[in-house]
Amino acid sequence: APLRFLHAILGSWVTAAVFVGSLSAYYLLRGRHQEFARRSLRLALLFGFVSIAAEVVVGDAHTRQVAHTQPEKFAAIEVLYHTQAGAPLAVVGQPLPEVLLPKLLSFMTYFDFDAQVTGLDAFAPEDRPPVTATAMSFHAMFWLGLGLGVVLALGVFLLWRGRLFVSRRYLKVLLYCLPIPFAVNEVGWVTAEVGRQPWAVYHLLRTEDAFSRTVPAAHVAVSLLVFVVVYIGLLGLAFHLIRKKVLQGPGGAAEEVPS
Repeated sequence: APLRFLHAILGSWVTAAVFVGSLSAYYLLRGRHQEFARRSLRLALLFGFVSIAAEVVVGDAHTRQVAHTQPEKFAAIEVLYHTQAGAPLAVVGQPLPEVLLPKLLSFMTYFDFDAQVTGLDAFAPEDRPPVTATAMSFHAMFWLGLGLGVVLALGVFLLWRGRLFVSRRYLKVLLYCLPIPFAVNEVGWVTAEVGRQPWAVYHLLRTEDAFSRTVPAAHVAVSLLVFVVVYIGLLGLAFHLIRKKVLQGPGGAAEEVPS
C-alpha cells in the first residue's frame, strides 16, 4: 500500500506540473502574460522533474514489490510464460513483437543476473490475468512516462542554458504533452486492476463471485449508464471552465477565442 500510494501521488504531481507547464507554454507562444508564464513554467519544470525522478525510484521499487506479492501480475506485465533463471526483460509487450534483453529482468528484480523469476506456468490457467491487456498497459505507462521524463529534463536543461523561453519548438512540444500524463495515469490503473484478475480480493474472492445475486443485471446496467452520462457531462463542464479560465488569463481579462 505505501508504495502504490506514493506511486499514485507522484503521478498526480507530475500531471499537475505538465498541466501548468503546458498552459505556461501556451501563453508564451501567444505572447501573453509573459512574466507570469515564465515564473509558472520555471516552477512547473523544476517541480515536475523532481517528481518524475522520484517516480522512477518509487515505480521501480513498486514493480519489484509486485514480483513478491503478486507474481502472476508481474509475470503478465513482463510477458514471462515460463519460470526461469536469468529471465530476459521484455522491452515491449504483446501484441507487438517481443524485444528481449537477456537476464536483465532477473537483475532488475532481484539484483542477480541468474535469479529465478516466476512465470505464468507456475499458476493454473484460471488463475492467470489477461496477458495482453496487462502487458500493453504497463509498457504504455512506462514508455509514455519515460518520454515525459525526457521532455521535463530537456526543459530543465534549456532553463539552465537560458534558452527555455525563446525555444518555440520546445514550447510547442510541451504544449502538446498536455494529455500525456492523464493517459499515463489511466493505463497505469489498467495495469493494476486488470493485472490482479481473476481476483476481486487477492486469493480470497474471485471477480466472478463478487457480484450481487439479488440485484438484477438490468439495474446494474442502468446505474452504470447514468454514471457514464454524468461523468461525461462533468468532463465537458471541466473542459469548458478550464478553457474559459485559460483564455481569461491570470489577470481575468477575457481574450477573444482564436478561430
